[in-house]
Amino acid sequence: MSVKANNYLTGKLGEKLAAMYLQAKGYKIIQTNYRSNRFCELDIVAKNKDDIYVFIEVKTRFNDLKNISFNGYDEINKLKIKKLIYGINSYLANMTDNMQSSAQLDVIVIYISKSDFEALKTKYANRSDRDFLAAVNKIATINHLENISIDLI
Repeated sequence: MSVKANNYLTGKLGEKLAAMYLQAKGYKIIQTNYRSNRFCELDIVAKNKDDIYVFIEVKTRFNDLKNISFNGYDEINKLKIKKLIYGINSYLANMTDNMQSSAQLDVIVIYISKSDFEALKTKYANRSDRDFLAAVNKIATINHLENISIDLI
């Protein structure tokens, strides 16, 4: 499998795990993979319990490092934030209900042990995707950075 295909599948796995995580926290998923142009994709558009639009960038990383404190801010940079803000503005401008509500940008970083993941792939080879996702969710570490400000990056 090519690196590009592998990165795509890793991203899709992370987005599914992030959506499960958000739904468990009471978020309503509005849309996934919104494209404002060829340079910007919003991974998840959701509404939180306060009815605020939340635009979530998801980063998924495989590793076998134990007991390391990860900083999700290391996963994004100012250029990426600017692209995301462009996408958010595009989404809000194209809303059909014409209701401008509050919005925020979040980042979810998901870390998965590569060795544990490979073991699960073997164990769940003939089971449903839902069962596999539930098992991966148990071994994933999710870092949810809420209301990111470009000044913090």
